[in-house]
This record gives sequence, structure tokens and C-alpha cells, in this order.
Amino acid sequence: MSVWVTTIFNYSGTVYSEDGNPIYGAVASITVVSFSPDGMTNIGTFTANTNENGSFLIIDIPTTENISQIQQAPPGPSGPGGGGDLFYRLSATKYNDSSNHYAMYAGPSLPELPVSELIRMLDNASIYLKPAVTFHIQVFGYDYESGPNNTNETCPPNCGPDWEPTFNWTTVGFGYELKDQKLGYPVSQTFTQTETERYLSAQRNRNYTISLFPRSFFPLTISFTDIQFLCNSTGYNISQPGVDAFCTITNGTYLIDVNVSTRANITTFTGSVNMTNLDDLWIVAYVMEGGNRVFENWPMPFNLGNMDKFPPNPTFDDYYNLSSGEFSIYLPATETQSYILLRAYTNKNGTYYLDSFILGSSNRQFDVSSHNFTPNLLIHGVSKTISSDNVSGDWNSTVIVNTTAVQFNMVSNGSLLSNENAFIEMKRELNGQEYLQMLDAESGQFEVSLLIGESIKKLTIYSQQYAPISTPVSAITLSGNYNTSDISCSNGICNISLRQFDPFDPNDPNATINVFIDFYKSNSTCDVPNPPLECNLMAGINESQFSPLKAILMGDISLRISSGNISVHYVRTDLLASGPPDVAFSQNATETGFAAAWKFGSSGPDIYDKVLLKVPYPPEFENRTIVVTIPILYDNYFNVIWNFSAGNTTDQLNGTDFADYLNSPYEAYLNGTGVICSESNANLSDSLCFKDTVNGVIWMEIPHFSGVGPVISSSQGNITISVANFLINTTLGDNLAEILQINITNNGTQTDYLETLNITLNNTNNTDLAQVLLCNDSTNDNTYNDSDCSPPLRNATSTNEISFGNLHYPIPVNESKLLFIVYQNITTNSTAVNHILDATIPANGMLFNLTGTITSAFNPQGVIQIIAGQPQIYVALMNPPDSFVENNETNITFRFNVTSNVNASMTVNCTLWWNVSGVWNYTNYKYTDIPANITTISIREWNITISQVGDYIWNVRCVDFINPNISAFAPSNKSLTINPMQYPIVSVNLNKHDTTSPPYNINSTIQFIINITNAGTENLTEINVTDIYNETCINYTWSNQNTSGLSPGEINWTNISGTPLAPGNSIALYVNFTAINSCINTSNYAIVNATNGSTIANNIFSYSFDIGGGPASPDNWNQGLDMRQSTITSPHVLVNVSKILNITIYRQAGQNSCLNNLSIILPANFTFNGFNDTTAENYTFNANGNYLKWADNGSGGFFCGQGPEVFRINVSSNASWGSYIFQILATADDNTTSSLNMSVWVTTIFNYSGTVYSEDGNPI
Repeated sequence: MSVWVTTIFNYSGTVYSEDGNPIYGAVASITVVSFSPDGMTNIGTFTANTNENGSFLIIDIPTTENISQIQQAPPGPSGPGGGGDLFYRLSATKYNDSSNHYAMYAGPSLPELPVSELIRMLDNASIYLKPAVTFHIQVFGYDYESGPNNTNETCPPNCGPDWEPTFNWTTVGFGYELKDQKLGYPVSQTFTQTETERYLSAQRNRNYTISLFPRSFFPLTISFTDIQFLCNSTGYNISQPGVDAFCTITNGTYLIDVNVSTRANITTFTGSVNMTNLDDLWIVAYVMEGGNRVFENWPMPFNLGNMDKFPPNPTFDDYYNLSSGEFSIYLPATETQSYILLRAYTNKNGTYYLDSFILGSSNRQFDVSSHNFTPNLLIHGVSKTISSDNVSGDWNSTVIVNTTAVQFNMVSNGSLLSNENAFIEMKRELNGQEYLQMLDAESGQFEVSLLIGESIKKLTIYSQQYAPISTPVSAITLSGNYNTSDISCSNGICNISLRQFDPFDPNDPNATINVFIDFYKSNSTCDVPNPPLECNLMAGINESQFSPLKAILMGDISLRISSGNISVHYVRTDLLASGPPDVAFSQNATETGFAAAWKFGSSGPDIYDKVLLKVPYPPEFENRTIVVTIPILYDNYFNVIWNFSAGNTTDQLNGTDFADYLNSPYEAYLNGTGVICSESNANLSDSLCFKDTVNGVIWMEIPHFSGVGPVISSSQGNITISVANFLINTTLGDNLAEILQINITNNGTQTDYLETLNITLNNTNNTDLAQVLLCNDSTNDNTYNDSDCSPPLRNATSTNEISFGNLHYPIPVNESKLLFIVYQNITTNSTAVNHILDATIPANGMLFNLTGTITSAFNPQGVIQIIAGQPQIYVALMNPPDSFVENNETNITFRFNVTSNVNASMTVNCTLWWNVSGVWNYTNYKYTDIPANITTISIREWNITISQVGDYIWNVRCVDFINPNISAFAPSNKSLTINPMQYPIVSVNLNKHDTTSPPYNINSTIQFIINITNAGTENLTEINVTDIYNETCINYTWSNQNTSGLSPGEINWTNISGTPLAPGNSIALYVNFTAINSCINTSNYAIVNATNGSTIANNIFSYSFDIGGGPASPDNWNQGLDMRQSTITSPHVLVNVSKILNITIYRQAGQNSCLNNLSIILPANFTFNGFNDTTAENYTFNANGNYLKWADNGSGGFFCGQGPEVFRINVSSNASWGSYIFQILATADDNTTSSLNMSVWVTTIFNYSGTVYSEDGNPI
């Protein structure tokens, strides 16, 4: 045992809310621990509360180091490791209760640090808290360690052939790891298993997995996601099979009460390894957690077949046959869906092999009952042992595997980082399924067993002292035949080079890059190209001064790394997982002209949400639209792995690290479309790129930062024109005015200008046009108004050739401009009705861009028609026919046609109207821009499902787009009746009862009849039945129909005979059981699932019954006092004040089982003052033993059956305040004894005062 000689030091800091306000009353703590080969030793936790300024001072913290020397050392990080035997974990939490259970706000979780790092890197730290969630966890299981509860002085060993041990179901002690699902590292943990109830707090804006390590049980894993969205003030049930979980918000605390059941079927799993005459064989099992994560530091116990055996029975141990390679092991088949990774380790003649298999289970059954492994050769490296707990050996840890493994050494400049303890994540693949193997590196090393020829899809090392690394490791590298700049391997030992934060230029790796690091608050205001000054948390520090630990304490942060006019901004960087990611970028662009190429990358993991990149653009791009593409992708060593120009496609990126670009706006970078850099997108809220003309840079957003080669270029314009015409009455002249509408759309990448517009009229009918105006849509309402021409852009005297020049009318990118050409004062003679004119915009439309070159040539046409008088619209209703009848929830087609008396098309908008309540209303069913003229049939239709039952009248109204005064309904309405939908009824009735007669005893035959009746209106074509029973009470023996599946506690029949079952008819299913145990009020459930082929009906029926102790005396069974139901009413007494306690006792016993005697033993400092009010009046009080005893008065026993029996006694106590145990002892007439403990509190009293007001402040 270790003893430390220490001195002491004090530690101070300040606690803030996430918006920067000091928090009063928070608890700041430093937990001091020591690490040894036997695990972690908790030295103690030292705490202090914050004052009104948020400040705290923790005093008298022990240390084995010279604090003065540490404080006088130069500033900045001391490098990896640190001296001393003690380590320190800093945290802060704001609770809303005096017991410090229910957290309102929680700080980040820091790793254990040596005192040198605590003093030099976190001196006077500022800790920012975020809203918290509290997990209140209890684990329930059978108490195997205490042994069976049905033993006596002779059993064991003389228990009889039919004796089966039973165990108490109770809370059990457990250790835990609370892990962040995204990153997999522990937020908090302890592996001591003494506590049966724990309160865990964490920041609530993340998703968590909780691994539980119950005492004498296998590990369990539960996951919680979207906590802050699911919890509410009224409570939300987030339970899952085997886990009762309920989340509420109370007084600012998000509380999740979690009760976890360890119930599972311990089932044999068999197979072989296809090898014979082995020296060693072992199957090691690991629980797979959420996200297919496997923590190989924690193998499951072995010999699980003895979980419920007492004493352990060797016949239920795991079995291995080294000669044949066969095995039979016991594993837990869980009720909820879960997965176990099985690793088969073999040793033959000193050569080591391995194969793996993922086993799934649900409904307490495995996916498969056996598996044959095919082990392959392992890379021979260093010796590796695996230990696990032996259930048959009092759960003692035992070495079960001796094998070989590849040893990975973390090095810097060729030297082992012996003080580096890192978290390791390895992405591996098994039969096409990816999973993550997680482990902890200690003293700069970790070992993994790897097959010859196997590669690691991605190896990620989260280091706190060095830049993290995330890289694939090929099989050829692991074999020692190819080394990279990061990893070199030889003879099963690999060195991984970790670097201090050290940016480099991939075009000039030897160049020196001076970078500056800024930390920003991470939110929508600060994660922008040019954030406000108040966003900067640590204004511009050099990388030599960098400390990720202080940054971690600031809450959500973003990391900006800058060098000159180049910046990389990591949004919401998660430095809890590791140090900052490294960064590589070219300092100068390559290529010339209207393109500039760059290289960016990082070998670090994705510990951020997204990335913003800043690069300068060439001066010649100043007045041009900039487009960014990423035609090249690189690996960690800037080897090209994807090239758009070489014919690679985005489909090839599925399943790679670049898949997050796909099926999103980011894909435009890769597929040749390009991303336009907007000059108005200063916060990157509207697109992925911003052209900052003030600073001469662009900012681009990408999903992650590894191996990209962006290219900046400029693009040309692209203009399209469409033409439509309208005839309206206006106030522009005494006669009609014709409007020609021209819509010009810029689909290009820069602003273009309409310079000249030429119009040629084919005026063959000599229609007089007094004047022509060119106007714009001044109000942007897409409708012509007289104000649009007040004044016009241009005007001209009407001729057959009209030219509007020198317009320079801007058409911005991705916008459309609406222009009107107004022909004023159209006059005709009496015979010149329906004159037609052709208007064209020929190729010399002169659409110029900024470079002065013609980008497109257009020749759109529009037709003008002139009529005498106002045009008319005609609507005809086509479907459904008048007086149509249909059911609700059925699709109905409403069809109409619209025409006009105009040769050239009018444009109309049409809407469906109906009347169902005596009032006409328009609906949301509309069509716009329908051409309507004399000859064209413009048929439109809506497919509508009407749910409201009733009688409808319907019609369609069409309105001229230009002149809403011109409109029309169809001349006649149509009627429609909607009736309720008549559904076929699919229903099934279920009844279950026993056909045999109770009472039932052990070995009795119990027969049930399950009657299934068709209560619907259609034949049932398939009927499936499930019977659920308590397998500890009865065994299934027979049924009159063949079963489709049997498992402990469950019988299934699929598609039982007797179908199709007509309405009103029944089928009888008979099921026989044999009683095997005494049980009170045990239930048997029948569940039926029936269908007519399209609709499903379900029903459930339960039946309860009793089983006595034996055929001679069916009601004389006895299982002792019932601790669950027995209670003390109001179990507290005031000091030195007498009180009558009502003690209510229950038994687990048949009616013919009685007690010979019962005793109540009072605690010390309690006095019995008399008074008894129970049917057993003959009690004695033993003053020396301080107990009361009731005994049989010779009439054949007392307290028969389960009770309850109430014992009323008058007691007083002079004990100090606290909880005390009343012990109840009983001996039954079968000479078995039982006991239970009941708590009574000794209390004092106090008064409490306050004032009540109404919400406006008046006393109530």
C-alpha cells in the first residue's frame, strides 16, 4: 500500500455562464488521483463554492511537487507528461439542491493532469458552464454474490435433487463510463462497483452512451440522444426494453431517472474453429456499444452458465475441445437488440491465429445458435494477454488468452513518448461491416492483434499534448514493406510520429510558416468571415503559447489558424477529444490567368462541425464573378486520390471521408458546377462562398478539412429572354393599349446589361400605333400598372422598325427583370377587327457583359392581337359530372377547360371554388399562366381527396393575368355529394381460460383453451398466436396445433389451421403445461394477430392463477417474509417522544402455512413502552435483548397465509438523529426462518416561515 508525503497548495479561478456572466454558488472541484498497475486510486476531492463574482478558491490540495519551481518556470506548455505521482481533474457544476445531485449547468470534462500542467496551463482558469442533464441511475439484478435465498442449515449441500437456487432481485453496485457518442471518449467514469445509485451530470447538448459494469454481471450499454429536445416539464418516457427511463425538467434541471434491468437468458453458443490438435483455444466476447463501438479493455466475463448456480456447477462452465477445435460457451441473449463481438484466439505449435464474428440477439434469442470460425495467421509482434472475470471463480480476474499483437509506439523525433496517454480509435471491417475498436494507450504504447494482410481503414489518435492524427494504415505498411511519413513498421512493431502543432506547406514542406491562433465563441454571430471583436476569446496568440486546456474550459469554441492572408476557421472545435488538428496549406496559389489553385489539408480527426477557408483572389478578379471548384482531392500525404478532370465522378466518393460533400450544396464544388462567391453574402448565410472586396479575399465553407485542392476562377454570363403579350384597357390613351411583356433572366455568374433593344413589326393590316413606350416593373409586383410608365425608360414614334438604344439596363445574377412594351392608342376601322402583328427581338439585341463581348444571340417572338371591345373568358366544367356521389378519402378528378374570344393567347389564372356550408369559398387549388384563346383547348385538372362529408356545389373561376377586371365562372354550377367511406371491419376476439380445475400444485397438469373468434365482416385468411408464460412456474408440454417457435417463456403458432375463418366463427387452441414451482397470481398471456390479407387486427388476453406447494397440502407452501410489501406507517419518531408505530407484515406463503413465532428486535437507544393491537396477543418482551416475541399459543400456529398482519407498538428513543433498523425474525411451522429489516428515523422538528404574493405583488 502506498503512502504519500505531501505539501499543499491553493487553486483559484472563475466560473461563468456560456454567455459570459459570473455564476454564484457553483461548486468548483479538484479530484486528486494516483495511477498504478492496479488501477486508479482516488486520493480525495477538494471543493469550493463560487462567490457573487463567480470566483472560487480551493485550499489545501496535496501535492508531491515543488509548486514554487513550477510557478517560476517559463510560460507555455511544458511538453508531454509531467512529474509527480498525483494527477488532478478540474471541474465545475451548478446544482439546484443542497445534496449536489441535480445539475443545472456543467463544465467540460478535463482529463487528469499532472500538477505542472494544472499550474502552468490552467492557472486562474475561467470555466464556462453550459446547460446540463443529470442521469439518476440504478441497476437491478439478482444478488448472486449473497447466495441463494432458499437455503437452510442443511442445504447446501443436502438440498435434494429438485432443489433450484433462487436469488433476491435487488439493486446492485456498478461502475460506469459516460461517453460522448460522437467522439467515444469518457466524459466521466469510475470502475468501483460499490455504489448502487449514482447521479451523473454532463452537458445536455450532446448524445451519450452509458456503459454500466454491474457487480457480478456482464457489461450493459444504453444510449440517450436528443435529450434537450425530448425532455419537457410534464415528463417524457424514453424507455427501451430492459431500461425504464423517464425525463423531466424540474426547476431548471433536466433529470433522466434510469432503472436498468440485467435480465437476460444465459444461452449456449456452440461451434468450432476448423482447426485440430490445438495448444490453446478461447472465445473472447465484447459488448458492442452504440455506433458499433467495441472497447476491448473490457471483455465480458466467462463461465456465464454459472450466473444463477450456487454453488458453481462445473457442468455449466464454458467448454473447449482442443483436439477437435469444438467449443460450447454461455452468453447472454438480451431482450433488447444488442450485439456481441466474438474473437476466436487459437495457438498451435506457438503460432497464433484469430477470427471474429458479430453475434446479434433480441427477444432473448440469438440470431444464430452456432458459428464455425476460420482463424487466420496474426502478424507476429509482441506478447499480449487478455484477462476476464471468472463467474465460477468468485468473479476473480483471470488471464484467458496469451497471443501476439502489433505494438504501436507513439514517438516524437524518434523518441518514445513514455508519458503520453491517448485515446485510440480504429475503424476496422469484418465481413463488410465496419466497426470502431476503442482502447486507451498508456505510456506511449498500445497493442492490437491484426491479421496478416489486414489493413486499418482509419487509425485515429486523440492526443492532449500533440496534434491528433487520423490516417488509414495499409496492409503493406503493417507488414513493414512500405513506410509513410507518419508510420513505419518492422517485425510487428510500428512507430507513429506525433507532431507538436506544426503547420506546413505541401508545395514546399521545408518552408517555415508562422501562424497565429485565435479562439472565438462558436455561434451564428461569431462563426462568420469577419466576426465582431467581442467574439475573440484569446486575441491572437502564437502557436508556441498555445494551450488547448484553457480553450476547453470556454465552452463552445471555434479555432482560427492564420498565416498572412490565409486562414482556416474550424467551427465548433471539440478540444475535449484532443489537441488542435494540424493544418497544411500552400502559401501561394499556382496557375495563372483566370484561375488560382491552392492546396489545403489535415491529417487530424474531424473534431469540428465544418470549416471556413480564407484565401486572397488575384487583382484581375476584382470586377469579375468568382467561382470556386474542387477538382482534386488528396490523401494525408497529398497524393492525388480523385481528379474530376481525369474522369473521376462523385459517385466514387460514396463510403469515403469525402461522402459528406454528396447530396448537399457542397457537391457543387466537386461536380463541375462550381460555387459562386457572392459579394453580399458576408455571413455565408445564403451560399457557401463570400467575396470580400474590402480585403481582397474569398471565404469558402466546406464540410471537413482533409486533402482538398480548390481552384478560384471567373466565369461568363448567360442570358435568356421570354415574351408574352396582353390586351388591356388603360388610361394611357382614349383607345386600347397593347402590352408586350419581356422577361429577361440572368442564369450566369455575373451581372450583365441590356444595352439595345430592337423591335420589328410585321404590320400587314395597317393598324395605327400612335406611340410605343419601354417601361419596367417599377413596383416588382409582376403586374403592369400605369405607374410603371411614369416615366417610361424610353419612348418612340410607332413605325415598323423601333429601336431603343443606350439602355445599359442591369440584370443581376440569378435575377429576372420584367419589361413592358406599351403600344398606345391603337385605332382600327370598323372592318379591321382581330388584326395581328408579329413582334420579334432579333439577333442584334446587343446583350453585352462587362468584357464587351456578345454572350448570346436571341430571337424570341411575341404575337399581338387587336380586337374591338373587351375580351371575354369562357370556362367549361368537364369532370366530375353533375350530381356525382363518392366516398370520402377517395381521389376525385376535377377537370375544366378555359378559352377566350382572342386569337392570340391571353394569360389567365384559374381557381377551384366550392360551397359546402351555404357560403362560396375559394380553395387552394389553383393554376397560373394558362394560355386562353379561340382555338387552343386549355384543359387542366386537380386530383383531390375530400375528407369532409357533405353536399358540395362547385365551379371554376378564371381571371385575366393583366386585367383582373376580366374574369368568368362556368355558366352553371355542378353538385357533388361526399359520403362516409365504408371500410370492411377486421376484428378478432380472444378469450383464454383453464379447462382443468384448480387448486394447482407442483407437477399438476394445467390445460388452457384459447378461443379465437372472428368479430369482423370479412374472412380472416391468416391467424398467428403467441402464448407468454412464466417459465419459473410452469413448463410447456403439448398443444393441439403444431408450434412454429419455442423459447423459454414463449410459444408461437404461425398461420394456425382453420383459416379462412368466416365472420362469427371460432377456432379453439388447446395448450398443456406442467406446474414446476409454487407461484401466487402468476399470469399467462395470449396474443393474437389476424389479417384478411390487407388489414391487421390484434388482441391480447391474460389469465392469472396460483400454484401451491405440493399435492398433500396445496396451500402450505412458504417462502418467508415479504420484504417488498411490508411497511411501517410514518416511520419516524421525535427524540424522547413516545409514538405508536404501525408495522404491517406480509408473508409469501399459502393459507395453510403459519408461523410458530415472530420477533421484532428494537435498535439500541429505543425503549418499548407497551401497547399491542394484533390478533396474536401473547407476546413477551425481553429487556436484555430489547425485543418482542409472539409465539404459538398451542392452537396450531398463528399468522397463517400471506397476511397482512399489523403489529402496533409504542416506542421512544433517545438516540441521535438518523436512521435505525428494526429487525423482523420469523420461524414458520415448517421450521424455516426468514427475516427483513425496516428503517425508522429519529428526528427533530423545525419551523419555516415565508410570505405569499399575487403576481402583481399584493400579499395574499
